[in-house]
Amino acid sequence: MRRADATKRLAKGMAAGILLLGVLSCGDINVYITFEAPKAEKAIKAINDQVYGSAAGKDAVPVGKEKKDGPGGKASGEEQGFRCRPIFPLIGAGIAWAGEADIKIETPAIKALNRKRAERLPQLNAWKDKGAIGEAMDGYVARVPGSKLDSIKETKEVNDLVSAENQDRKQIMQELLKANKWPAEDLPKLQELFAKDMRERAAKGHWIQNPDGKWVRKEADK
Repeated sequence: MRRADATKRLAKGMAAGILLLGVLSCGDINVYITFEAPKAEKAIKAINDQVYGSAAGKDAVPVGKEKKDGPGGKASGEEQGFRCRPIFPLIGAGIAWAGEADIKIETPAIKALNRKRAERLPQLNAWKDKGAIGEAMDGYVARVPGSKLDSIKETKEVNDLVSAENQDRKQIMQELLKANKWPAEDLPKLQELFAKDMRERAAKGHWIQNPDGKWVRKEADK
């Protein structure tokens, strides 16, 4: 009797294990990678380099370059996760991917948004030169407190410009979270890093908001 009970328990355990292996090998697996500030900071700099045309270049930046594997050329764990692969290679690849994955910044959405930002940049900088728009501590642009505009037309132009730029920046950060499978809760961290990069890029005399909330004019270029 005891031997029969033990055999039944073993059979149930094996069945459960086989079912689990089937789910892991053929199902979609969404792996969320822990947010890493140093890598994210480099990714944001690379994204903004595409807009500002810094020494890193105007187009594709090597930071976040994807590793290609397999006939389809997709990186491990891309988009929908792993599909119908042998379970033991799957586990090994998953561990390596979670620990060593590059930051993805070359998505079609980010490229399209950056093209819009690049087209908008001269107009944005013109209003920064006039002291009407500055870089806020939350990673977005804002009307500088106390700044005055001469007409309703100028007010509308500045407000529309701020709104459009901020919408694109937010979409870029959300796309960065999605592409790298970071939790949505990490958005505020990306905003802080985005703000830091934009403060560093600000030209002398442009308004920036420090992390303590104080608005100041940039004293020197970096």
